[in-house]
Amino acid sequence: RKAASFAYSDRRRTSSPTEMMRQLGWVSLETQRKIASINMLHKIINQELDLPLNILPKISRLQRFHPVYGRVEVYKNSFIPSTINAWNHLPLNIIKIDDHQLFKDKVTTYFS
Repeated sequence: RKAASFAYSDRRRTSSPTEMMRQLGWVSLETQRKIASINMLHKIINQELDLPLNILPKISRLQRFHPVYGRVEVYKNSFIPSTINAWNHLPLNIIKIDDHQLFKDKVTTYFS
């Protein structure tokens, strides 16, 4: 948000950094982190990373994961529960893509 204000040389309180970011075609850091997490999960699922699949909860026939619940905020906001929640909200046509680069492009487009 500060970078968008800097790019436009507009630091007035009445200016909207969100609108500036939209005009520049930038996405928020929160969205960038969500995209990165979903891409990492896709690599884990397709065994492009050397991680065991048993760290993930069961997956349904529609490629959706069973939700993971936790009582502690630290766990609820950790990688697996938060990323699975984001994954389950993706459209099915994106989830079924096997090619990682194509998947990455589609996810980025979806969140942009």
